[in-house]
Amino acid sequence: MTETHDSSQNPPERLSAAQAVAAGVDFAELDVSSAGLFWNEYRPEDGASRIWHWYANSKRCLTPQGFSVRSRVYEYGGGSFCLADDAVVFVNERDQQLYRQALDASEPVALTDGDKRYGGVFFSGGQILAVEEDRNTHRLVAIGLADGKRQLLAEGADFYSSPIVSADGRRLAWIEWQRPHQPWTSTRLMCATKQDDGSWATAQCIAGDGAQESLQQPRFDAHGRLYCLTDRAGYWQPWGESPSGFAPLPARPADHASAPWQMGSCTWLPINDGYLASWFAEGSSVLGLCQADGSVEDFSAGYSRFRSLAIDEEFVYCIAASAISTSAVLAISRHDASVHVLAGGGSPLPADQISRPQTLRYPSGGAEAYGYFYPAMTGAEKPPLVVFIHGGPTSACYPVLDPRIQYWTHRGFAVADLNYRGSSGYGRVYRQGLHLTWGVADVEDACAVVKHLAERGLIDERQAFIRGGSAGGY
Repeated sequence: MTETHDSSQNPPERLSAAQAVAAGVDFAELDVSSAGLFWNEYRPEDGASRIWHWYANSKRCLTPQGFSVRSRVYEYGGGSFCLADDAVVFVNERDQQLYRQALDASEPVALTDGDKRYGGVFFSGGQILAVEEDRNTHRLVAIGLADGKRQLLAEGADFYSSPIVSADGRRLAWIEWQRPHQPWTSTRLMCATKQDDGSWATAQCIAGDGAQESLQQPRFDAHGRLYCLTDRAGYWQPWGESPSGFAPLPARPADHASAPWQMGSCTWLPINDGYLASWFAEGSSVLGLCQADGSVEDFSAGYSRFRSLAIDEEFVYCIAASAISTSAVLAISRHDASVHVLAGGGSPLPADQISRPQTLRYPSGGAEAYGYFYPAMTGAEKPPLVVFIHGGPTSACYPVLDPRIQYWTHRGFAVADLNYRGSSGYGRVYRQGLHLTWGVADVEDACAVVKHLAERGLIDERQAFIRGGSAGGY
């Protein structure tokens, strides 16, 4: 790491706090159908999230004033809307109820009414499948799209997530787990088959029964075979049903997902004899179409983080960000890999005034820790340092444009953005690095990065500061 900036020539304009906040537009939950592409868009100016629709090179907001699309199940929510024939069904933030809204953008109509919460929604066979939260009780239910009639699908587990039905409507799968586990420590993949009378047979555990493995993002392929991501082999990688049992697909030795704090994440999809996926490798994310023979068609296109994948015959869709671009909704051509930015993707700064991330890997507490170093854009040769600590603690930081970091680098501070022990993205063992050492190992990693950077003459260790929220604040 040798990058420096000469502030005597063309000093960068300071990024204001207002500019940093205004750049915080974010996107989630892409979904695609013959009607077009849909996503949930958060706007910091009013704190609301709304569904947007892109079709035939134009986009429009579907969600009317007075509504905000956000689930509060498990407080962290996710899976807040789905497509349902010629409508969208969404969770309204204010009352946490399900609403149906026709694609002609007419007024939403309530499907549920009460004090329960809903999230992780999925449409199949005229019903909305969802996780239902009733104070301290959780269950899987199906709500009739036409009449709002409620059907109980599963109960008894402490927590549920990710209900999904095969294309032929014959198989239902979900993730469940029990206290004291978290969804990134130990979960089970369950599956039930529809009987001739239309009811669901008793569910069977496909994977995770009694094992210390985390399973997430179940998927059915076009033939009704069930797959999911599991960290059974050390990383969250795709496994699925096969003649020899539940077996791994060809995959890189890397995490293909982050900790599932929210429902509705999509970092992989089975496609024909392969799959589309994003995985974390060498400090950055890769987006690729993986074939059964292990070959990969790269769709990364210069971006370094990918979320919420979708695909059709023409395009790979995703939410992506890079070191010089905030989050954007992308359509990447499957024919020539050309990139079309459908929403977002701007920057509050010119490219030459952005402090670029440099990968950190340094010793700490007899182990290694990771992160990114952002040089100061102005000021002293050995600038003061601000250490950024993400929440979770199983969340992660990524080498993408973060206006909050640029705010500090434009004021003469260097920044170290840490993926301390316990972070996602480096496998199960690393993610469990805070087991019985929370508040110890992460503090060691924060102190060690100051020493590491000071020894290389990159910062003034006498002027080191630390910031964080949630687990990062702890």
